[in-house]
Amino acid sequence: MLVALYFFWAHNLLVTVSVSHPSIIASMIVTRFADLARLARSFLGRYFAKNMTRSMEAVRFTGVVLAAVGAWTHFWWLIPVGVVVLFGWLRGVWLPRSKSRLFVKEGGWHLLRFIATTR
Repeated sequence: MLVALYFFWAHNLLVTVSVSHPSIIASMIVTRFADLARLARSFLGRYFAKNMTRSMEAVRFTGVVLAAVGAWTHFWWLIPVGVVVLFGWLRGVWLPRSKSRLFVKEGGWHLLRFIATTR
């Protein structure tokens, strides 16, 4: 993402797309061929299951858009704002409210669990 922001700053859209798409392709390969069941049972996997809702995905997308617009328009202050918004959904990992363990609610939709059970 940060490398792509450099090319957004330089208004080089072709290189920006070519830099950002390999990560998308790599994510598709990992979700297709990797065994994600262990990751789904990890702390971070349980956190994603509980907190990565559609509204949180919208918040992350908003952070990416803010950073990209800041780089394109050379409003440098929008880049850190966008990055903070992008990673703001990890607030529960950085600032946990209690010391209790995080557990996945049964019946909730979870991408990693879905991928692990469809293989």
